[in-house]
Amino acid sequence: MEQITLKSFAKINLYLKAGSKRPDGYHNIKTIFQTIDLADEVTISKTSSDITLICNHPEVPLDNRNIAYKAAELILKKNKIKTGLNIIIKKNIPVTAGLGGGSSNAAVVLNGCNRIFGLKYSESKLEELALELGSDVPFLLKGGTVLGEGRGEILTDFRPVADTWVVLVIEGNKPSTGRIYSEFTNTLTNAKVSDKKLEEFKLVKEAKGGDLVKLLYNNLEVPAAKFFPVLFKVKKDLLEAGAIGALMSGSGPTVFGVAESKAKAEYIASKLKEKYERVIPAKTVKTGAGS
Repeated sequence: MEQITLKSFAKINLYLKAGSKRPDGYHNIKTIFQTIDLADEVTISKTSSDITLICNHPEVPLDNRNIAYKAAELILKKNKIKTGLNIIIKKNIPVTAGLGGGSSNAAVVLNGCNRIFGLKYSESKLEELALELGSDVPFLLKGGTVLGEGRGEILTDFRPVADTWVVLVIEGNKPSTGRIYSEFTNTLTNAKVSDKKLEEFKLVKEAKGGDLVKLLYNNLEVPAAKFFPVLFKVKKDLLEAGAIGALMSGSGPTVFGVAESKAKAEYIASKLKEKYERVIPAKTVKTGAGS
């Protein structure tokens, strides 16, 4: 195989409880990751030498500042491959929106290289390599509905979410994750409530929209609002437009609302586009990068 084109899915966080600070400077977290059908398209092909990266978005770096480029370097180095790679990324996932676009591109490069070079890496080996690139790359390789712990890299399959429509609103620039965590005060406030949400959700065979809304939780919303003051207004606007639940994903800036149907999601999106520039309806998916 000389060339492969794969989808690179975005992710949202349906649940996020940040906890204590670790010796390595990161915070322990407990989160439910979910892939959605908003996706980049990544084409990987063999070349005679070097790594080249092409992208249709002007803000995406085309060298080893790009995590997808680093993924290619990692695969070639680990396997002592002398040929090169050409990577073409067609961006559909908004950049710096906290939707995991860059990490998903890296996961696709790992998956794609495994195929075109016939490396026969197992899923666990690919996840091991993915972790060398970033905490959320292993999840984006795996996809679906997954519980992430530690820094987000300790993954456990979770109850799958039935096809559910959400509406993403990306307003403003991504707040600094470091600043949000520095504002965050580790407290037991709502800890029992949020853990109870997780336990109850585990009992649901395949969660639908209404079940999903009961899970939604993010204890970074309040500290994030200091740097992202429009956060609660976006949530309010989503609910008033017809969403049955709304949440900031991860550390922002994306806020999503859960819709009861595709038609409802499209209606909510049409209403929100009157106020916000970047509004995207999307559907949950059960697969990861390159599946």
